[in-house]
Amino acid sequence: MIKRMILMPLAVGIFFGGVFGWKAWTAYQAGLMMSGMEMPPVTVSTTIATTETWSPVINSVGTLRASQGVDITAREAGMITDLEFVSGASVAAGDVLAQQCTPSAPMEQI
Repeated sequence: MIKRMILMPLAVGIFFGGVFGWKAWTAYQAGLMMSGMEMPPVTVSTTIATTETWSPVINSVGTLRASQGVDITAREAGMITDLEFVSGASVAAGDVLAQQCTPSAPMEQI
């Protein structure tokens, strides 16, 4: 039993030593083979610089989102009769944005 306990780690050590030794030897041989090779020359391409007119517009597809926006809700139910702003325009606090016709107060401004 003691003999097996001594031989097993010794056999495993020899096995793994052989595997790692083989890998080290092949890496060393590959290094020797590649050390004799020269690097190929670097390819350099050139062209003559010319002046061109660039288009001021670039067509693309994407999604835009406003950095400052607001959701507007009415205090009373009714139909919007007139919008007092243009989409994308800046408005100040207190500006009338829409006119609403409600059953209780016709043409009341919001």
